[in-house]
Amino acid sequence: MNILTIDTANEYLSLAIQANTQIYTFQEKIGNKQSEQILPQIQILLQQAKIALNEIQLIAYNQGPGSFTGLRIGLSIALGLAYSLNCQLVPIPMFALYANSSLCATNEPLLVILDARLNQIYVALIDTTNFSYLIQPSLINPDELSTWLTKSTMPSKLITVTGNGWNIYQDKIPEECKQYLTYTEQNYPSANVMLELINKNHFQPCNINEADLLYIRNKVALNLEEQIKSKQI
Repeated sequence: MNILTIDTANEYLSLAIQANTQIYTFQEKIGNKQSEQILPQIQILLQQAKIALNEIQLIAYNQGPGSFTGLRIGLSIALGLAYSLNCQLVPIPMFALYANSSLCATNEPLLVILDARLNQIYVALIDTTNFSYLIQPSLINPDELSTWLTKSTMPSKLITVTGNGWNIYQDKIPEECKQYLTYTEQNYPSANVMLELINKNHFQPCNINEADLLYIRNKVALNLEEQIKSKQI
């Protein structure tokens, strides 16, 4: 199957195409130029793969959480292309992109901690045997991590941790929970991770009218008082 994957959830533009068992990728940190470059870069990947756009049979996209604008760019492109190609979409949560093969090989629970800005973190605890959530994605303060982890009914055991939020807020994460957390650093995941997840049937296709985004923070913008307060923390 010829698959296109799209990730514009942060300052990266990350794309991948699987065609004729080969994988072609593009990933670059481009800030707010995603809307300008995404279609030209998709065309370049199609040329590298030696296929036409109408040969794409499935499109996956980063469902979030992430940048409000970035996520909407990715979903808009995915929807537009899927509509014109009459193909299905696969929404893949940001948390799953950090669950690469090496981290899942141990079958230990995977805690993904992402920087949510405003001195907060997005967190999710993943069962790496089936990619279900042991604890649903949440937005919390770093010092609430110990309490948040008690929501899981799993037996006490070591947990693998990854994601950019760990390094940024490590000094605010309670010491009592660090004794059973083992951190593994990794760069921002490439869009080809989505191909791996799809090929292993971890996430299923949906129709364009079912495609959505994963928004965890209820408020997109802060009022003036909240902005001032956040700068004082």
